[in-house]
Amino acid sequence: MIDVFNCLRRPNEASFAGGVFVMVQLADRRTGELFAGKRIPVSRDRRRALMDNPSHLLGVEAPISAMAAGRLGHAIPAQGYRPAVDLFARAACELPAGHLLAIEGNRHAVPGLDALLLPAAPTRGASPVPHYLAVGQRLRRAVKAGAMIGCDDLDMPADTLLWHLRQEQDVMFPAAG
Repeated sequence: MIDVFNCLRRPNEASFAGGVFVMVQLADRRTGELFAGKRIPVSRDRRRALMDNPSHLLGVEAPISAMAAGRLGHAIPAQGYRPAVDLFARAACELPAGHLLAIEGNRHAVPGLDALLLPAAPTRGASPVPHYLAVGQRLRRAVKAGAMIGCDDLDMPADTLLWHLRQEQDVMFPAAG
């Protein structure tokens, strides 16, 4: 199973953004206590632990995926694939018109934004904008705390590769929205 967790850590905790991780079931609670003592993330009941490599293998993963598709003819994604969820942007505080939604530091966090995992939706009009499409964009108008950032709230450049790829995805999977 692949799982995604985002924003489920305090600011002083390690970021797992871009990492590779595996959840393991431990033999007993005593092992969980041992892992916890070594600052390995464990569940409250000490029966599961998170093994992680805090960096991903993009230099390995991307070429293997390209080779699998181009040379070996593997279908990527698998037949029947449909986007189920998106990570959307929500204002964590009042954001003024003209505010730049920018990542600060190496934690992939955007001050003023919360990320919410919600059912997938097409990117147009007042629909919520996927979190990382919002990054680097300026707000056209003020957004109230707790409000979702809509596509039309941003001065979104329509000529970016990322935006074009998302529009293509919306066409390929119309049922996702």
